[in-house]
Amino acid sequence: MSQFPLIGSFRHDGPVHRLRLHPHLPLLAALNPVGAQILVWAWEPGGGLRPLVLPGALGSLEANRSPAWSDLAWHPTQPQLLVTSGVGSQLWDFGEQAQPRLLPAPSGVANGRWDIVGLGAGGGCVWGGATGREESEVRRLSDGGLLGSLWRCDTQILAHPEGELLASLQSDQGATLVRFAALGGVEPRTFDRGLILDCDGYEGLQFSPTGDRLLYTGNAYERLVTVHAFPSLKKIATIPLGSWHELRAALPPTKWECKWANAEIGAFAPSGDTVFVGHQGGEIAEMDVRSSGFESVGHTQAHATAVGAMAVSSSHQVLASADVTGELKLFQLPHRPASADATARPLTHQYLAEARPVAPDIDPDDLKLTDGRNEWNMEEISEEMLPANAPTWARIAADRRTIRGK
Repeated sequence: MSQFPLIGSFRHDGPVHRLRLHPHLPLLAALNPVGAQILVWAWEPGGGLRPLVLPGALGSLEANRSPAWSDLAWHPTQPQLLVTSGVGSQLWDFGEQAQPRLLPAPSGVANGRWDIVGLGAGGGCVWGGATGREESEVRRLSDGGLLGSLWRCDTQILAHPEGELLASLQSDQGATLVRFAALGGVEPRTFDRGLILDCDGYEGLQFSPTGDRLLYTGNAYERLVTVHAFPSLKKIATIPLGSWHELRAALPPTKWECKWANAEIGAFAPSGDTVFVGHQGGEIAEMDVRSSGFESVGHTQAHATAVGAMAVSSSHQVLASADVTGELKLFQLPHRPASADATARPLTHQYLAEARPVAPDIDPDDLKLTDGRNEWNMEEISEEMLPANAPTWARIAADRRTIRGK
């Protein structure tokens, strides 16, 4: 067993979710879904974790207030944190000795009633989406101006490390789409090439530090961590993490711990060649993802109970992890850090060369989709061409096509 040096730890009264390490600054933020709180810490090597005292407007909503804080995103270069909920959004600055200060966000951002947010184009654009809405929206962070509307995205929005592309998760009962958009121009650009996942309930979408791989966790029926190459989207391997029944038996009997415990239990190491995977016994395993074998290269006993969330900062070489009871730890990592080429953007250009620009409201059946193994043309799919082990969404698409043909 390898044990990484511990920088600091913190015990919070309740689970924490959506751990977010700032890309370049020693700042860590998280959500407490039970208490409807935003939590932020600063750290120093050898100095432990220092919780920042947040004003009530940011630090907490009434526990019974709905909707509560739902997502947060750091600015890629500035010490600024965007937090959002179904009642509005706020932008906070942590620059002056890491003391939080509410910034005057433009009305188009402040009134953004989003469940999920992402910052793209070097932090100049906000992409926000909400469950139940058929469209998401992209706005300038500087003045709140609307740049365009995109598809419904209801689970996660994530910027590629090279800066121009963003990815989103769009769940449906039979499938989940990973779709990509480019921000930074006059209006967002959308493309036909995407990833289709069987079932729904996927979360934890992450890019490797260089952006050459992506991973996600889920789904609603299985506990998995899956890694794909980017931009080819070829599936590299899947790590099974046991059944939901086993996890429920290991957790305290509250709905929140179980709901959030599957969300973000995979994270790329700073090198991008290995992945950390959190287990229900509190162990964090490190797996080599350079081949389909997913060879184990070490593990750390981080917590006494199930890991509920993790995050890695490549630039600082640190791993943050939290268990489902609210214990938070920050570890120093020995890995050599890798970084994306945000100037030349080679992976972005490769994706754009292989994808075709399309309208944001294109019928999903017209998209060029892959599941990581096969390419799928939804307009040509039929019951006769499906293999016996065809995924759920393929059978649904074939049924729709049959019905339309009658």
